[in-house]
Formats: sequence, C-alpha cells, structure tokens
Amino acid sequence: MGPTNSRTRQSVSSAHTLSSKRTLSLPKPPVDLSFRPDIISHPNFPERGHDSLHARVNRFAEMSYAATTLRTYTSAVNKFVTFCLLHSLLVLDHSQPFGTPGSALLPTVTPTLLCFYMAWLPLNNVERYSSVMLYITALAQWCKARGRPDPRHDPRTQRTHIGFFAVCRGLKRELGAPRPTRYPVTMWHMGVLLKAADQLLPPRQAANIKAATLLAFGAMTRVGEITTSGQTLDPTRHALRSDIEFVPAFGQPKFMRFHIKVSKCDQFRETCTVTVAAAADPSRCPVRAMHRLFQCDPQPQDAPLFNFNKDSDPKRETPGAARVDKFRKLCSDLFEFAGVQDMGHLRTHSFRQGGATALLAAGAPTWVIKVMGRWKSDAWHAYACVDVDQLRIWSTRMFMGSAEPVDYAAHPPQRIMDYC
Repeated sequence: MGPTNSRTRQSVSSAHTLSSKRTLSLPKPPVDLSFRPDIISHPNFPERGHDSLHARVNRFAEMSYAATTLRTYTSAVNKFVTFCLLHSLLVLDHSQPFGTPGSALLPTVTPTLLCFYMAWLPLNNVERYSSVMLYITALAQWCKARGRPDPRHDPRTQRTHIGFFAVCRGLKRELGAPRPTRYPVTMWHMGVLLKAADQLLPPRQAANIKAATLLAFGAMTRVGEITTSGQTLDPTRHALRSDIEFVPAFGQPKFMRFHIKVSKCDQFRETCTVTVAAAADPSRCPVRAMHRLFQCDPQPQDAPLFNFNKDSDPKRETPGAARVDKFRKLCSDLFEFAGVQDMGHLRTHSFRQGGATALLAAGAPTWVIKVMGRWKSDAWHAYACVDVDQLRIWSTRMFMGSAEPVDYAAHPPQRIMDYC
C-alpha cells in the first residue's frame, strides 16, 4: 500500500539535474522493490515455523513470477526510482531505521505522474516504444503486487486513463518507427544458405550453422531456444548436446527429439519436446545435418548444442560459443555471400516464420501448424505467408463448381454459421 498518514514523511531531495541522452548512475535509496505481495495473514492461521500454512501461502505468493521475469521487472522499476530521486518525489519513513528496505517510499503512482515518467524515459536511453511499454508494465505490476491501484487506469472509471492513452499514442508516433517487414525463409533461401556454408566456412563451423538453421526451420524454434544470450552457459535454460535424442538409434536415425527447457510462452517452465522427422532430400534434412554435426564436431553432453566459432579459434570451446549474435552474423554473412537481396527483411525469427509458411503451403491442417509451432492461439496467422501457387490452384477450382439450376424459394441457402 502507499504511505499512510501515521507515518512521518520527509521529502528526499536531490541536487542532481536531468541530463538527456546520458546514463544516470545515482545511489539508490533503500526502496523495497520486491514484487512479493504484502504478507498474507489470517488470525486463524498463525505463523508457526516454515511448514505452517501461513508460510506456505506466502512462499507461493513469492513464486508467482518467474525468476527471469522478476529480474527484468525489478531492473525496470529501478528506473522509476531514479526518476523519483531526480525530481524529489521519494519520501522517508522515520518509523523504520534508515538503510533498511522500506525506509524510503515511492510516491503514489497516479496516471498523471505516469505520463511524466513516460515522457522522461526517451530522454534517458529508452528510445524504443516497446521498451517504454515494458517499463510501464513493470511499474504497473509492482503497484499491483504492493496493493496499489493500477496507474494506467482512471480511478473513477477503472478504465484506461485518457491522458495515459493519449501520451502512449504520441510516443508511438514519435518512437515507433516501423521496422522493416520480416519475411519468411523459404526452401530456396535454405538451399543457398547451406551451399554458401560449405563454400565459405571451415567444416566444423559449417556443420554447426547448417544443423542450427535446419533445426530452427524444421522445428520452428525461436532463436533463444537454440542459442545463448551471453558469455555464460545456464544448463537449466540453454540448449545442450544432451537435449538431442536420435530415434531409434544414433547409427541410423529416422527422426530426432529436441528437448526445449525454456520457451517464451511457457509461463510455468514446464518444458516441451519437439519431434523432427528426416526429410526426403538429404541435403536439406535436419536429422542428417544434426547427425553429421555430432560426428564431425563431438562435444561433451553438457556442452552447448552449437558452436559458431571458427575451427581455428584458439578459444573455440567457450560457454559463449553459441551466442545469438554469432548465429545472426553467420546467417547474414552467408546470405550476403550468396547474393540474397532481401537482407533487410530476413532475421533470425524468419526461420520460424518460414517453417509455418512451408507447412501451410504443404496443405497441413491448422491444428498441425499450431501443434508443431507450439502456438496455443491463432498467433501463427501473423507468421505464415500466402503461397501464390496455392492461390492460383484455388482460383482455378472456384469455377469447377456445379452449374445446376438453383431454387432459393424451395431450398434457401444455409450459412456456415448456422451449423456452428
């Protein structure tokens, strides 16, 4: 909850002045930034040790956010603390010793204050509209966790505040420059990329990028599911050699299973296993490419699944060998080497988009596309692209229908929705 009248308050002033386009490194006062709700208590359930119902309830409440989400949100709320510190908005609570969490309090976050905070963010290295919205979402979630009202809503109507809505639209016009449209990777793109890898790269590096791109296309993976984001390797999150299983045996696999530990839409980190079958064309077969990788570049089971470093690199075997930036650069270099003209529209996510497009062109039912792409909604519509050849076929079939006379008076037409 916000500061109450019983607490002694003192405004915390700051002599720092605002400087646009400059990273601020100010000492943070002891504000409680935890997303843990205020202690849930009940007189009939007193706290009696770690196994009490009181302790269990509050432990579950602390687990409501995933660890990665919690780190992101906490870092974002820290930005709001800086904003409050610069503009003398923080208050002290003298009922608690200074320096302890909670001895400095954030002000009540009103829609008006939120608008000023949004206008301040682009002046301090938050230059994308999507990033601004992430900071706002984090602050709103913190307010909810601490029992405060959602600052995005008008307290009278409990709907989106008109001022907040207007500032959002203005920021989107100012910062939301449209990115180039992302195009799917097609089988032609895959062919030229694989051929360029054999021509341009040393054997082990070529085997890694070929297996990685074919897996990304065939399993419709997100790039974060097959790469790492930094110099450290987290076995609980990142893809390892042990996450690949060849079936029925390593010697002659007919398909393979890929165990994904962490996925974007896997809210409860339940993990999943994706099955990828062997393709008829051996040059574009993800199973054969992965099998070839395991043969020519053997690694321990706890090593990263891929290694995008050069064969001659003295520090080739490092935890950061599977970083996403290395994967992105290799793909870009190979497409450029092959003379592909759509470089500005092809991204790492284009492989997932290309897999969905290929399934649609192959005539796969919608449920197959959703299952194989792990979509729980119809979001795959934003990925799959229309195959012009399929449109031509259906356009021709339009005129192959019955030309028998129709009597609507005796037999009125039935709409599809009448049967649903």
